[in-house]
Amino acid sequence: METLSTHMNHFLKRKIFYFDNKAEAIQSGFKAFDENFSGFYRGELTFIAARPGNGLYLVLNNLAINQSVNALKKVLYFTTDFSGPELSRIIIEQLSGKRLTRRWEEYFGKAEKKHFKSLPATLADCPFFIEDQCFNIQSVIRKAWQVNAIHGLDLILIDDLTAISKTEQGEPFRERRTVEMLNDLAQNLNVPLVIGVNLTKSKFIRNKDDDSVSQPDPGELNDISIMNYAGKLILLHIPDYYLRGGVQPDHTCQVFVSERTTNRTATLYFKFDYVKGLLNELVQSGPGLSI
Repeated sequence: METLSTHMNHFLKRKIFYFDNKAEAIQSGFKAFDENFSGFYRGELTFIAARPGNGLYLVLNNLAINQSVNALKKVLYFTTDFSGPELSRIIIEQLSGKRLTRRWEEYFGKAEKKHFKSLPATLADCPFFIEDQCFNIQSVIRKAWQVNAIHGLDLILIDDLTAISKTEQGEPFRERRTVEMLNDLAQNLNVPLVIGVNLTKSKFIRNKDDDSVSQPDPGELNDISIMNYAGKLILLHIPDYYLRGGVQPDHTCQVFVSERTTNRTATLYFKFDYVKGLLNELVQSGPGLSI
């Protein structure tokens, strides 16, 4: 049986190969991230992890918009929390900055109506594939191969690792084994695969002096061993989410990025636009967490 150290050696060799040969990277659409980390490498796994309420789904949606709508890349998005129509509606709301209601025609201007009515057609013309019926690792792999065979793929997004860590019979499946299979999928299809991970083992500590909360930590992962397969780990943190009382939030999102192959880290700062559900980049950046 292959030991963990042997497996890690094989893993690092594969990652170094991609980096040394400057494998084609898919740009994220976020300038600061792409300048620091060259985007997402083909054949590589990227984990985006966050505590509940810290913007995980918004960031994944932003990636889908940046790639499919703006860059016209072929994106397959596995969603377990929303149906396909629900996710489409959310993305249309993000693109328009308007909430979909039955009375929207009453308060939209003529130009807004024209723009808004064109959005569903615009989204339909994008190479964007939403899959809302895959709730186990086997079905995810089958669907990814099928879509890639028919259309070709540039990027795969999965919104919740835990939700697909199941067998076809609905039995729990180890997250480490799920990630190992996803790693093989990314390499076989030669596409970047971005996986959302909910940090449910919250270990945050509240500072009584300024009401701040500790930054997220990889130790909050359900299974820390999945890090053996990570090309990049991205941790999201919105300090405002934990504020109490009448303090006015500034909607800053701290994005801690660690590139496992090169040990390069950085902290990037974004502003959440809660009307559109979009991220706006800030110039400010700093050293990353030691993760």
